[in-house]
Amino acid sequence: MAGPELAVEVSELVKRYPRSPANAVDDLSFNVARGEIFGLLGPNGAGKTTTIGVLTTRVLPTSGTARVTGLDVVADPVRVRSRLAVVPQRVNLDRSLTTRNNLVFHAAYHGVLRAERRSAPTRGSSGWGWRRRRASPSTACREGSPSD
Repeated sequence: MAGPELAVEVSELVKRYPRSPANAVDDLSFNVARGEIFGLLGPNGAGKTTTIGVLTTRVLPTSGTARVTGLDVVADPVRVRSRLAVVPQRVNLDRSLTTRNNLVFHAAYHGVLRAERRSAPTRGSSGWGWRRRRASPSTACREGSPSD
Protein backbone atom coordinates (compact mmCIF):
# COMPACT_ATOMS: atom_id res chain seq x y z
CA MET A 1 0.00 0.00 0.00
CA ALA A 2 1.36 3.42 -0.98
CA GLY A 3 1.99 6.08 1.64
CA PRO A 4 0.41 9.55 1.68
CA GLU A 5 0.85 11.82 -1.33
CA LEU A 6 3.67 14.23 -0.53
CA ALA A 7 3.39 17.98 -1.01
CA VAL A 8 7.02 18.59 -0.01
CA GLU A 9 10.00 16.24 0.07
CA VAL A 10 13.39 17.39 1.32
CA SER A 11 16.27 14.93 1.42
CA GLU A 12 19.78 15.58 2.73
CA LEU A 13 19.52 19.27 1.82
CA VAL A 14 22.68 21.32 2.19
CA LYS A 15 23.22 24.99 1.41
CA ARG A 16 26.53 26.72 1.91
CA TYR A 17 26.88 30.32 0.81
CA PRO A 18 30.17 31.45 -0.74
CA ARG A 19 32.77 32.60 1.81
CA SER A 20 30.72 31.18 4.69
CA PRO A 21 32.54 29.02 7.24
CA ALA A 22 29.44 26.88 7.92
CA ASN A 23 26.44 25.49 6.11
CA ALA A 24 23.27 27.58 6.31
CA VAL A 25 21.32 24.32 5.97
CA ASP A 26 23.12 21.12 6.93
CA ASP A 27 21.76 17.70 5.91
CA LEU A 28 18.07 18.56 6.40
CA SER A 29 15.45 15.92 5.55
CA PHE A 30 11.68 16.02 6.05
CA ASN A 31 8.41 15.29 4.24
CA VAL A 32 5.08 17.11 4.32
CA ALA A 33 2.01 15.12 3.27
CA ARG A 34 -0.63 16.74 1.12
CA GLY A 35 -3.13 18.47 3.43
CA GLU A 36 -0.78 18.36 6.43
CA ILE A 37 -0.22 21.50 8.49
CA PHE A 38 3.51 21.94 8.93
CA GLY A 39 5.59 24.51 10.78
CA LEU A 40 9.28 25.13 10.19
CA LEU A 41 10.57 26.30 13.56
CA GLY A 42 14.02 27.06 14.90
CA PRO A 43 16.25 29.76 16.35
CA ASN A 44 17.69 32.62 14.32
CA GLY A 45 20.33 31.30 11.95
CA ALA A 46 18.94 27.76 11.88
CA GLY A 47 18.32 27.86 8.10
CA LYS A 48 14.54 28.34 7.99
CA THR A 49 14.61 31.21 5.48
CA THR A 50 17.21 29.46 3.34
CA THR A 51 15.13 26.28 3.29
CA ILE A 52 12.05 28.22 2.18
CA GLY A 53 14.26 29.96 -0.41
CA VAL A 54 15.22 26.55 -1.82
CA LEU A 55 11.61 25.33 -1.83
CA THR A 56 10.44 28.48 -3.63
CA THR A 57 13.34 28.22 -6.12
CA ARG A 58 14.95 31.51 -5.04
CA VAL A 59 18.03 29.75 -3.59
CA LEU A 60 19.96 26.93 -5.27
CA PRO A 61 20.95 24.11 -2.92
CA THR A 62 24.58 23.05 -2.65
CA SER A 63 23.51 19.39 -2.49
CA GLY A 64 20.57 17.19 -1.65
CA THR A 65 17.12 17.28 -3.19
CA ALA A 66 13.93 19.21 -2.69
CA ARG A 67 10.62 18.48 -4.40
CA VAL A 68 7.31 20.31 -4.37
CA THR A 69 4.33 18.20 -5.49
CA GLY A 70 6.83 15.73 -6.94
CA LEU A 71 8.69 18.35 -9.00
CA ASP A 72 12.41 18.92 -8.44
CA VAL A 73 13.01 22.57 -7.49
CA VAL A 74 16.30 22.70 -9.43
CA ALA A 75 15.26 20.75 -12.54
CA ASP A 76 11.81 22.33 -12.97
CA PRO A 77 11.67 25.70 -11.17
CA VAL A 78 9.00 27.31 -13.35
CA ARG A 79 6.52 24.47 -12.79
CA VAL A 80 7.35 24.45 -9.07
CA ARG A 81 6.61 28.19 -8.80
CA SER A 82 3.31 27.68 -10.64
CA ARG A 83 2.20 25.43 -7.77
CA LEU A 84 3.19 27.78 -4.95
CA ALA A 85 1.61 30.74 -3.25
CA VAL A 86 3.66 32.72 -0.78
CA VAL A 87 2.02 35.29 1.45
CA PRO A 88 4.68 37.58 2.89
CA GLN A 89 4.28 39.04 6.34
CA ARG A 90 5.25 42.49 5.05
CA VAL A 91 5.05 44.26 1.71
CA ASN A 92 7.88 42.87 -0.41
CA LEU A 93 7.61 45.07 -3.48
CA ASP A 94 10.71 46.41 -5.21
CA ARG A 95 10.64 50.10 -4.32
CA SER A 96 12.61 50.99 -7.44
CA LEU A 97 9.80 49.65 -9.70
CA THR A 98 6.40 51.10 -10.49
CA THR A 99 3.32 49.29 -9.26
CA ARG A 100 2.68 47.88 -12.75
CA ASN A 101 6.28 46.70 -13.15
CA ASN A 102 6.10 44.93 -9.77
CA LEU A 103 2.97 43.06 -10.93
CA VAL A 104 4.65 42.13 -14.22
CA PHE A 105 7.81 40.98 -12.41
CA HIS A 106 5.88 38.72 -10.03
CA ALA A 107 3.83 37.32 -12.92
CA ALA A 108 7.06 36.47 -14.79
CA TYR A 109 8.47 34.84 -11.65
CA HIS A 110 5.42 32.57 -11.55
CA GLY A 111 5.68 31.62 -15.22
CA VAL A 112 2.89 33.74 -16.69
CA LEU A 113 3.46 34.09 -20.43
CA ARG A 114 4.69 37.47 -21.72
CA ALA A 115 1.53 38.31 -23.70
CA GLU A 116 -0.64 37.66 -20.67
CA ARG A 117 1.71 39.62 -18.37
CA ARG A 118 1.29 42.69 -20.57
CA SER A 119 -2.51 42.68 -20.45
CA ALA A 120 -3.35 41.06 -17.10
CA PRO A 121 -2.64 44.02 -14.78
CA THR A 122 -5.44 46.03 -16.39
CA ARG A 123 -8.11 43.30 -16.44
CA GLY A 124 -10.54 43.21 -13.55
CA SER A 125 -8.76 45.90 -11.58
CA SER A 126 -11.03 48.94 -12.04
CA GLY A 127 -12.00 48.88 -8.35
CA TRP A 128 -8.37 49.07 -7.27
CA GLY A 129 -7.69 52.55 -8.63
CA TRP A 130 -5.35 50.87 -11.11
CA ARG A 131 -5.47 53.50 -13.84
CA ARG A 132 -4.44 56.19 -11.38
CA ARG A 133 -1.73 54.09 -9.66
CA ARG A 134 -0.11 52.04 -12.45
CA ALA A 135 2.81 54.44 -12.91
CA SER A 136 3.11 55.23 -9.20
CA PRO A 137 6.11 54.04 -7.23
CA SER A 138 5.41 50.84 -5.32
CA THR A 139 5.79 52.78 -2.06
CA ALA A 140 2.28 54.12 -2.78
CA CYS A 141 0.93 50.64 -1.94
CA ARG A 142 0.01 50.32 1.71
CA GLU A 143 0.20 47.15 3.81
CA GLY A 144 -3.16 45.47 4.13
CA SER A 145 -4.84 47.98 1.82
CA PRO A 146 -4.98 46.88 -1.82
CA SER A 147 -7.97 49.11 -2.54
CA ASP A 148 -8.57 52.83 -2.42
